[in-house]
Amino acid sequence: AIVSLSAMGTMVTLERSKPFTQSSWRAQSVLLVSVPWAAARAKKQGLRGFREKNTRRRALLVALCWSGWFLTLFYGLDTTSIAHAYMLTNTTSAVIVAYKALTARQSVPRSHFVGVALAMAGAGVVMWQSSFQSSGDAKKNGASSGAATVAGDAVVAAGAVSGAAFLLLAKTTREEVELSLLLVLQMLV
Repeated sequence: AIVSLSAMGTMVTLERSKPFTQSSWRAQSVLLVSVPWAAARAKKQGLRGFREKNTRRRALLVALCWSGWFLTLFYGLDTTSIAHAYMLTNTTSAVIVAYKALTARQSVPRSHFVGVALAMAGAGVVMWQSSFQSSGDAKKNGASSGAATVAGDAVVAAGAVSGAAFLLLAKTTREEVELSLLLVLQMLV
């Protein structure tokens, strides 16, 4: 997930096309590889995991969280600076640690809280910096030219929550569902 997200900024910048068009191209290219793989695996071992209703629901939720994470990054690449989009997208680990601490599902080492504090402080500085840019500057320069915007930053930060949900849910769902089938579902959503 991180490798594919990291390549997107460069791809969008070099191709000079709309980020959502790029997202569609990426999904189509992944489907070209994953559909035959999923078909072969389904023929060999059946629809492992998809026969149970709860597993199907969780797999769909995983796919929706992935799409939310991925599409908010693309939106951010079009509406805020690339640096802001990546910095905020990569706060997912901080969101996961905060979630684990708040729900008391697992004990969280104190050193992780320092990491969360640094990540959240960095995200706050990034968004604070965006708030100083006047809306006239954003219109004149165009957000996709590298100008940071508060709206773009906020959407990408919300996407980090979706990314954290994806990572947490996918960890358990992956044990129950064949990876190729889950990947096809993610790209179709």
